[in-house]
Amino acid sequence: MDDREIIEYASKSISHSIRDIAGYVDLSFGEPWFGPPPFAQIALQELAEEATCLNRYAPPFGSMQLRIAIAERYRELYSVHVDPECVLVTHGASGAFCLSILALTSPGDQVMITDPTYMLYERSSKILGREPVHIPRRQLDFASIDIHDLDLALQRYPRSKVLIINSPENPTGDVCSAEKLRELVTWCQTNGIWLLHDEVYDSFVFDGRHVPAIEVSEEKVVMMNSCSKRYGMPGIRIGWLIVKDKKVLQECSKIHDYCYFSVNVLAQEVAARVISEKTLPAWVSSQCDEIRMRTNRFTKVLNNSRMFELDIVPKGAFFLFPRITEEGKRRVEESLSVSVSNAMAQYLKMEHKIAVVPGSVYGEHVKDRIRIVTAVAPSVFEEAIGRFANL
Repeated sequence: MDDREIIEYASKSISHSIRDIAGYVDLSFGEPWFGPPPFAQIALQELAEEATCLNRYAPPFGSMQLRIAIAERYRELYSVHVDPECVLVTHGASGAFCLSILALTSPGDQVMITDPTYMLYERSSKILGREPVHIPRRQLDFASIDIHDLDLALQRYPRSKVLIINSPENPTGDVCSAEKLRELVTWCQTNGIWLLHDEVYDSFVFDGRHVPAIEVSEEKVVMMNSCSKRYGMPGIRIGWLIVKDKKVLQECSKIHDYCYFSVNVLAQEVAARVISEKTLPAWVSSQCDEIRMRTNRFTKVLNNSRMFELDIVPKGAFFLFPRITEEGKRRVEESLSVSVSNAMAQYLKMEHKIAVVPGSVYGEHVKDRIRIVTAVAPSVFEEAIGRFANL
């Protein structure tokens, strides 16, 4: 292949490599153990029995029932007005990302990514013929994204058309503040750049509050979300994008038509019922409380470890992103022909039957870290806590 050679999806590949092997603790893949909500199962059974929606394609923008439910969700959770006509239903948030990149950029254009962040952005951009460009943060948190650094990056990468923000973030667990988000949106608008806000972990915030980008501004902003994390329904593959610019929305819809034709009608019907369920916020809140408790417990274990240091405490999402200490590096020094994060991931896998993702996946300057997923089955979580405590 050419320079768009397709690299394996790291966390999924790691998870699949040990899935059928007894004794492994899998902390590599961000697939929530909870869900679907009980009422989702009821809705699916009822709709399957009716089967009245299976003999037709969905509208290009998605069912209006679902788009209205999504818009209402933003009003109830964030007091933000979203016009249902500005919502496009997609195949998960990854589908929303690809449509946005195709609509907002041309082949050879550059996509700005602040490291560390979700690996899909780089890989997908390359496959789509765009050039991902990396802007390392001065620290790991959003607060350390410096506007001067963005100015310098834009001078170096003048074909940049998009800046991606994932908040709450995979892998750090950081949450972008309203002030920083406003600063980034203003910079984008000033420089003719689009801000893509991936907010799939919006319901999992432990410290402060989640701020949707459209709360700051609707201009030059695309938001992406899905049912996968919030509702524990990754298998339904329902996501959406929200953009005020009707020309961009129409372009996304046309690309969606040519690539996918439409999103599964039955899945959309189920999603609409789930999102509209009045007891849903309490159910989601209970899952967030559980993730918060797990994050706090794992943080204590890591900070008592000689091998790891958690220098950025997660404010949300499903992840821990500890640094490997000097003691940890000595433990794996025989394997340091590769990055220390790869060596540590291999050491944990082979010596302790623990699967994690090496930090090298998330950027050049975080090769001394590993990513740990907390949204695993309760028995797996308890076993993982025990194994890390005994390293």
